[in-house]
Order: sequence, then structure tokens, then C-alpha cells
Amino acid sequence: MSLHGHSWRVDDNSSGHKVYQILADYQHRGQAGIDAGQPLDPYRKIAPGIGDGWYRLMQFDLGTDTPRVQVKTYSSHYQSLSGELASYSDWYKHQTHAGKTDAEFLASEDFEFELVDFRERFGPPR
Repeated sequence: MSLHGHSWRVDDNSSGHKVYQILADYQHRGQAGIDAGQPLDPYRKIAPGIGDGWYRLMQFDLGTDTPRVQVKTYSSHYQSLSGELASYSDWYKHQTHAGKTDAEFLASEDFEFELVDFRERFGPPR
């Protein structure tokens, strides 16, 4: 089991409303160190993690009948979105999601979802 990585899930709370949970913990990533010539940890065969500047960008569209959230993963170090780097899956997939295809791995980094009960809970836009 990995102590770092990314994931998301939706559960119902005790009132039956959706609760959206997103985890993005990229501090174990060390590709920037490898790019700079840092040696690999001899036991884990990866570079000590410095995070590589990865974080989540979330755009909320609340002006539609069913509001949506778009999530993308961006690196301030590489100045790119995860899906824009051809080697992104090669660098990171084996650390947390080795069983996924490259397409599945990338889809877990950049995705959208609807806030299905948002209007019921918070009313129409003003």
C-alpha cells in the first residue's frame, strides 16, 4: 500500500447527500531530482521525493443546471499539465497505480464530475 498518491471518491453522508473527496499527495515524486542527476535510493530504486511541483487545479462551473468540477494536475516545475507530458505515466504510474493502463492513470489525474445534488442543497444561482 502506498502512503502517497492520488485518488477520489464519492460517498453519501447521513442525510443522503453526496460528499466528494479528493486526495492529491505528490510529495514522494522525484523525477526532477533524476533529471538533475540525483542518485536513486538503492533500496527503493527511486529518487528521494521532492514533489516535482505537482498540484491540483480545480475549476468550478456553478452556472449550469447541474454544476460541474473540472480537475487537472499541473507542475510548477515542468510548467505543464500531466496530460501534456508524454513521459508522465512512465515517471509516476509504477509508484502508486501500477495496475492501471496509461490511459486509466491519466484519467485519474485529469477528470470532471457533476455536483448532482448541489441545487437541491444550495438553491439556484443568484
